[in-house]
Amino acid sequence: MQNGNYPLLAQDRMDYVSGTYDAVISRAQNGSGMAIRHAVEGRNLVASLLECGKAEFATEVSSPYATYRQICRAGPRRETVLMQEVSWEAEEVVPPVYVRPLVIAVPDGTLSIRLNDQHGVHDLWKDVEISVAPGTILAQDQFWRTTSTMESLIRLVANDMLPVGAYRVETNTGEGFHFIVQMHPDLFAWMINPDIDRHRDSILTGCLARALELLRADFGGGDGWREFPVLRALHGQLLKNGLGTWEDEAFRPDEVASRLRPLKFAVHPDD
Repeated sequence: MQNGNYPLLAQDRMDYVSGTYDAVISRAQNGSGMAIRHAVEGRNLVASLLECGKAEFATEVSSPYATYRQICRAGPRRETVLMQEVSWEAEEVVPPVYVRPLVIAVPDGTLSIRLNDQHGVHDLWKDVEISVAPGTILAQDQFWRTTSTMESLIRLVANDMLPVGAYRVETNTGEGFHFIVQMHPDLFAWMINPDIDRHRDSILTGCLARALELLRADFGGGDGWREFPVLRALHGQLLKNGLGTWEDEAFRPDEVASRLRPLKFAVHPDD
């Protein structure tokens, strides 16, 4: 819950003159979900509410294409620096997934606070009485996207009509443009939880090569691709890397795919 009736600690706001809220996001060590390091610095209202247990760190997880949104609370730890891990079920979301670190109010009831010099707020907020209800967002960082353009472009699904070990790449314009990779259920299950990542990566490179080939066939002669944000992002990424685009006559999907996702072939002791 957010409105303009109370100060918000955020990088794009000037409500506070003392203190910052920063979050560092990385992949969780177990490979599932994300790890968020929350940190509120300085003496201010947000820090004091955290220390007295009336506020908690939290993380908002959302998947617009799946209409999925969840607020994951870190719990009442009474700390201003905290590590939190969040995860979600793969079948509940559709990439891309967005993560936003937060500090939310968790008082027993609505808090009435008259702001003063001890709260670290801008002069405009001093001597203003605010009401803070449970669930109020007190601080927030920017949304962080958990998937790259490549990962947003390709989605894996199981198809028991395919033979063992086979897959098929198809174009889909529903829920935003993407490519569906139909896979035999055993292959799909292994791709979700592989024992050797580099073999999975090689398969994805092959999928990407076929996807780029379809992209050239469908959009090589026009600009209809511009209506899709993910294709505009991909187009910019290809130009940035000097690889050319599907609009170019000399575009080579196989080479572009293997340069975007180079094949890993180093021999390992277990091989």
